[in-house]
Amino acid sequence: MNLRKRTGFTLVVVLLLVASVSVWAGGAKEKQVSIAVPTVLGWVTTDGVIPIVADALAKEGIKVVAVPSENVALRDKQMLEGRQGTSAYDVFLAWEALMPLMKDFLEPLDSHVQAAGLDVGAFKKQFYSAVQDQISYDGEMYWVPIHVNSQLGYARADLFHSAAEQAAFKAKYGYDLPRADANGSLTFKDRNEFLDVAMFFTRDTNGNGTVDLWGYDQPAKWDHGNCVFEEQMLRAGLEYFDAQGHSLWGPTHPENQQAIQDIATWDQNTIQKWKVTSPGALGMEMTEVNQLFTEGKAAMSFTWNVDFWGTNSKGAFADKYGKPLSWSIDFVNKSPSDKGIMSIWGYALNKNSKNKDAAVKFLMALSDANLRKQAHETANLPCPNGMVEVTEWAVQQGYAPGAFVNAVQTVGSFWPISNKAWPETEQVRDVARKAHEELMSGKITPAEFVKTTGTQIEAIMKNANYF
Repeated sequence: MNLRKRTGFTLVVVLLLVASVSVWAGGAKEKQVSIAVPTVLGWVTTDGVIPIVADALAKEGIKVVAVPSENVALRDKQMLEGRQGTSAYDVFLAWEALMPLMKDFLEPLDSHVQAAGLDVGAFKKQFYSAVQDQISYDGEMYWVPIHVNSQLGYARADLFHSAAEQAAFKAKYGYDLPRADANGSLTFKDRNEFLDVAMFFTRDTNGNGTVDLWGYDQPAKWDHGNCVFEEQMLRAGLEYFDAQGHSLWGPTHPENQQAIQDIATWDQNTIQKWKVTSPGALGMEMTEVNQLFTEGKAAMSFTWNVDFWGTNSKGAFADKYGKPLSWSIDFVNKSPSDKGIMSIWGYALNKNSKNKDAAVKFLMALSDANLRKQAHETANLPCPNGMVEVTEWAVQQGYAPGAFVNAVQTVGSFWPISNKAWPETEQVRDVARKAHEELMSGKITPAEFVKTTGTQIEAIMKNANYF
């Protein structure tokens, strides 16, 4: 062997020895694997959950690299990655409107759950059935939820617990003011009972001739105002489209127009006729609704209230008015099978990931009840992840409002508001948002709301060549 060959051979041996020492020094050690995980910039859920999961996986040689983005940028980046079949992200993060649009970029999880030695059926049953429906396609699970939310009502505990208020209500209406259960959850029998309560608490408290306590605090502005309409629409067994894309209360479906008009009439009457909702609601979305409530100027509120539980359930508001009672709007359901709006976020496996084993371990860790509870304790998360055990625990420990257990089981319809993911959905929702603002301000009648929205939705879908 000449000197050049001998030197080359020696160098190879030395390099192999160095590599062996780096692997075996101090005992056997697996090479660390990194996975890229998208997160939402500044969002309490990903900020609270991902570090805890990352710490747990680090013990298994998996490094979780968080890649934060704003919502819209996150959507666009992931859709581009999915279409190109690349692996910049090992898992994808999406919300209910985006989830079905990403199905072709994902790998189902059933076989991975089974390979991990878990019973697939039992694994899925950790989640409420309504949640299972949202995270599965064709019977297979694709998504692991990290955030499950619903619109929910709050009520001032000091008012509902007051013996004087209870006696006055009984004297006026002939039946008892609804009482909260041990979890602080109120139940209303029907719309009429709810309206009685709202009208009872709407009052001028200081005698200056101006209402300063509103019975029902709700948003009437743009998206969150329209969410209140959509909640009732879904609970009436309806949605925006039929299977062919026709407006479900447009020219081809006159049979549903009265149901939509009834909802529109109720919404408008809360401000214009019964005057239980402040006219200021026309400029209010969820944040402003909560502000009015926490100022003590409303007996009840309804919006995406769970987000505010962490601040409303303690501190200045709770000290003055008591921890808020909570209530579900399921009393408007046309039938028990009708479901309201579920807001859900989840992670799924990118089918083009180069680190699938590690990515699957990440997804499994997200469904670890103990890790999730740790996230609630550390970050004071208000919204659980759809797991039965975690949700019930969160309510018992005060991390979520009492009515949330019931509320999460009465939601589940795909949001944004159709069982099929139509690309035109947001354009259609804009039609409803604009018309609902006009309805609540009294600019159009409930009948005009039905005609305007039904006709315009039909035209949008016709122009898209669905029929």
